[in-house]
Amino acid sequence: HRELPKPRNGGVGVPCARRPPPSRWFHRRRGSVRVHHAEAAAMPSRTRRTVFTLSTRSGRCAHEATTHAWIARQLATLFEWEYGGEYRPGEAPTDAFFVPDDTLTSAQAAALGIAGEGDLFGGVVPHGFVASKVITHPLPSAGALAPHGWDHGLATRLGDAVLPGFSVFEPADIGPAGLRLLGGGGIRLKEAAARGGHGQYR
Repeated sequence: HRELPKPRNGGVGVPCARRPPPSRWFHRRRGSVRVHHAEAAAMPSRTRRTVFTLSTRSGRCAHEATTHAWIARQLATLFEWEYGGEYRPGEAPTDAFFVPDDTLTSAQAAALGIAGEGDLFGGVVPHGFVASKVITHPLPSAGALAPHGWDHGLATRLGDAVLPGFSVFEPADIGPAGLRLLGGGGIRLKEAAARGGHGQYR
């Protein structure tokens, strides 16, 4: 087994959005990590590759860009691969491993040659809106506009797991949706693609 790279400032050695349970991917023993052979298929190939950051959004702050690059470098170190920096269209080798700054659509993944989970550190969805919280709320009415691929029953199945709200896809539906919610108190509008506390209006 191989020792993990030392974390900075007391952080986690492997920068993952969620650390997998020890019983599934990793077996911890005296500060080391051992990969179970049964789970090897879920891990990226051990063939030497080049790790690239992939920017899909504009207007990122310096902190986001720095964190993004740090995660990619840590992955390259962990797998003993090369770090290629920021991806530029047409310049990546065929063995590229991508670390995108956001969830990719299946169309974006196909254009990059991403064939499966072993080709990126991230996720792929069939439609862009599926990667946002907009899928957790129902439409304000049966006739409201919805994008292709919208699951009309998902919000019902989620039930009380989320706060009351509506998802709208055209300006004309905002007013009626807000009026229906005002009976329960103050409301908040939030842009579907907003992050953290940004893009919110009360």
